[in-house]
Amino acid sequence: MSLLNPLFDPAREAALVTGAGNGIGRAIAHALVGEGMCTVFADVREDLVAAAVAASPRPELAVTWVGDLASRGACDDLLAAAQSTVGQVTHFVHSAAPQRHEADHALAVTTETWERMRAVNVDAGFHLARELARQLIAARQPGSFLMLTSLHAGTPRNLLQHSQSGPHYDGEGAGQDLRALWNPGQRFGAGRDCRGRFRCRPVAGALHPARPTWSQR
Repeated sequence: MSLLNPLFDPAREAALVTGAGNGIGRAIAHALVGEGMCTVFADVREDLVAAAVAASPRPELAVTWVGDLASRGACDDLLAAAQSTVGQVTHFVHSAAPQRHEADHALAVTTETWERMRAVNVDAGFHLARELARQLIAARQPGSFLMLTSLHAGTPRNLLQHSQSGPHYDGEGAGQDLRALWNPGQRFGAGRDCRGRFRCRPVAGALHPARPTWSQR
């Protein structure tokens, strides 16, 4: 039986995962296509994203996109590509980040390295999430966002609760985490006093899905 059943409706839902070439991003993307959802695998390296799709449970549901999200233009290209290939993205996972070295801790990281980390992991995530949220709110359609961050060795790593990144974090582990994150009690819905607001909360260095809410009136 599906770990995520009945959370997703593949007939009307689609996903976008950045940083899908390796680590947590890859594991989550694998879990999503495994649940039957069309998913955009986005990464800066073509070889990694191609390997991730080939190793996924259902490669036919995966769409690849390759680009450097440090550029705002690349973010806009990704949004356009997702819209044209999978339609409205209802689930967004932002796991993209430049390769991080242990030497890049808070007191030693260079300004150039920090700016690139922030551009990809923070600024790109904000821009992509805001544009996708605007679309969902306009369409009055539910969805969810998950933002992962690992800026430098002096901050919490990009771990989901009770999980670890790297080669031992597989689709089964991602499925368990997604079940915890996207459960019926946490799906966002209508609120009479909430119009287009967002909320998210930190868990073990990660962020739970930010859920836009709106009035049904």
